[in-house]
Amino acid sequence: MLHPTNLTAALLAGGKSSRMGTDQALLTINGATLIGRIADVLKRVFDRVIVIADRGERYAFLQFPCYPDIVHDAGPLAGIHSALAHSATGHVFIVSCDTPFVSEAMIREVLARAHKHAVTIVSDGMRTHSLFGVYPTALRTEIEQSLLVGKRSVSGWLEARGMEVLDFSRFAARLENINTPEEWEKAKSRRSDE
Repeated sequence: MLHPTNLTAALLAGGKSSRMGTDQALLTINGATLIGRIADVLKRVFDRVIVIADRGERYAFLQFPCYPDIVHDAGPLAGIHSALAHSATGHVFIVSCDTPFVSEAMIREVLARAHKHAVTIVSDGMRTHSLFGVYPTALRTEIEQSLLVGKRSVSGWLEARGMEVLDFSRFAARLENINTPEEWEKAKSRRSDE
């Protein structure tokens, strides 16, 4: 078990939002931005929360420290790398801004079941969610080496390295990503407790 006081939570908001056509982190559901919804949950669990985004001024309203990717234009793996590099704790809880229905209970369960020396992510029963889980900070150099040789796939890096995968199929609906206008429209009609 990992205690939240010993972790940093990193909210990844650095995507290009190419499928959405606008910054999806700032879209709203029931009056709250996607990124704000997740930030509120993280604040209830962690003492340390950071945002990883190249345009950090957009998220200043969250009042969290914000850091850009160190390796630019290299996708989510670069976001994870930057999160690990800017953390003073031994582990980082990673979550992406496009999963606005994640809950405090889900995060606490990941921490309770996390492997101390391995990446611990979740599966919804159909696919793994590499941007919802715990990464040991010690993996920073390993990720950096992968990025510098052009290997930028999070799933590819995880498959080569190994990981612990928790069965979160009962939370499948809460793990849904919002990346397209159609997904956003569907999400706007959904209750938060579903």
